[in-house]
Amino acid sequence: MKYGFALPKSTDGDALLRFARAVEELGFESVWMGDHIVLPTEETDQYPYTPDGRFVARPDDPQLDTLVTLSYIASATERILIGSTVVIVPYRNPILQAKMFATLDVLTKGRAMCGVGVGWLEKEFDVLGASYADRGPVTDEYLQIFRTLWSDDEPEFHGEHYDFDGIYFAPKPVRDRHIPIWVGGHTRRAIRRTVKYGDAWHPTRQSPQFVESHLPYLRRFSEESGRDPDEITISLKRVSRAFYLTIRVLPRGVRRPVGLAYLLARAADTIADTEAIAPVVRLDYLLAFRGRLSGDGVFDIPDSVIRAQATDAERDLLLYVPEALNSLDSMPDGERRMITDVVRGLIEGMEFDLSRFPTPGAGEIRALRSADDLDRYAYMVAGRVGEFWTDVLMARTSALSGWDRERMSELGIRFGKALQLTNILRDAPSDLRIGRCYLPSEWLEELGMTPEDLLDTANSRDARPALAKGLRMALGHFEAAETYTLAIPRRCLRLRLAALWPLLMGLATLEIAAGRRDWLNPDSPSKVSRGWVYRTMALSLGAVWSNRALGAWIRSARRRVELRVETGTTEPDA
Repeated sequence: MKYGFALPKSTDGDALLRFARAVEELGFESVWMGDHIVLPTEETDQYPYTPDGRFVARPDDPQLDTLVTLSYIASATERILIGSTVVIVPYRNPILQAKMFATLDVLTKGRAMCGVGVGWLEKEFDVLGASYADRGPVTDEYLQIFRTLWSDDEPEFHGEHYDFDGIYFAPKPVRDRHIPIWVGGHTRRAIRRTVKYGDAWHPTRQSPQFVESHLPYLRRFSEESGRDPDEITISLKRVSRAFYLTIRVLPRGVRRPVGLAYLLARAADTIADTEAIAPVVRLDYLLAFRGRLSGDGVFDIPDSVIRAQATDAERDLLLYVPEALNSLDSMPDGERRMITDVVRGLIEGMEFDLSRFPTPGAGEIRALRSADDLDRYAYMVAGRVGEFWTDVLMARTSALSGWDRERMSELGIRFGKALQLTNILRDAPSDLRIGRCYLPSEWLEELGMTPEDLLDTANSRDARPALAKGLRMALGHFEAAETYTLAIPRRCLRLRLAALWPLLMGLATLEIAAGRRDWLNPDSPSKVSRGWVYRTMALSLGAVWSNRALGAWIRSARRRVELRVETGTTEPDA
């Protein structure tokens, strides 16, 4: 399996280059860019990736030219593949498109990838003078033209929509006179187009289960067409959780145990959050899950739980649990115990939530009592992860053999607590609406308030001292997170980045929360943007080698939060 990233939407050329270089330096395979030339001023109902087809464009949404931008990125990189995801084939002259891709491939010494699609936005077709009704047949002909121009010494083509002969076309692409064609689309027609003209099926925003369900058709049509289905690449273009980046950047030896523990914990959390199932039943399922991890009994997730999930991703996750448990059973004894212990501990935290707090919709809010209770809860659901993380790193990384396990485990626990407290403060408004108040009732009583008072956004100012206490508590733990990160040797680049990214994301989230006047408003969550994540990822590659630079960056981020807490400075409401 190989991994690539879509370039962020940005007109900052330097930022785009930093992002691409970081992707390359971290060992990922490719960067990709989509294709729109214009967007409509009016709402459309043609978008194929939402249930109602609704798509609303923003006037400030930058749409750089795909191939020009890819050429710009290619000039500053050396190894990563450069591809379109996807270029809308009917928008441009086929010979000109073939020339542009061939040029990109030659100048990058064979790094171009040609992702193609038929398009969906009728207004864009109209503005460009292209036929929306004929977009499928036109795409099929143009793909044949691409392949002919790239491969034949004296190419010619005679079709319904385009006709030419008597020409030379040079230079040819580097890799056997061919550029890999990745065919976008999630329909059977897209699969047939892949088999006839493409090298990969590239469905967008579809679940692994959806893709798997269509593989029999792809295989059958391939065999009927005289083509080996195993030579067709399957691509899955999806948006991942932020933690995915942390797992992916880990060295291979560390990635497997951490990734497996994360997957099992996410599956348990998905069961715990299935509101369509009664809390007492969810508790039984979690107890059975915890028992299975210890080798006691059998655990099968009922179909009713899988069907009750709101998204394909959650259903897919639960369907994968039996395979994940088999993987756990095959792990070496030491690592299996580490994974089992941390996941069992995290499940205990989920059981605490289900038994301590009321059922959503019950019209009741319960709060933790004291700061000590909050600290214990943060350990239960995240601090344990810091212990596990430390044990795995020391077991799998020879450069950390000299670590003081007791000291580093304590720092790791506090790192985990810092991230959990960040989540608690970020999610406070939404948690209140399902009956959960993690801000201690003692803090609220000092202000003459109750958890119910926090449901009123107008009380954001009066309740701000409680937020400030939570922020200070988190900031104290983030100091330990800084010490932990800087203790990782500079030569362990991937481990440093895996610690740095969640640390910086946590501090940025706290800064947003600290700056919100209406911090109790669930409609304006404290969340960093995807663009911020991309920029931070790119900038971190330069700073991660230096303790001085890294320490200054982390302390600056922490100080910005401290200043907002100390001065009460907030941003105007959006």
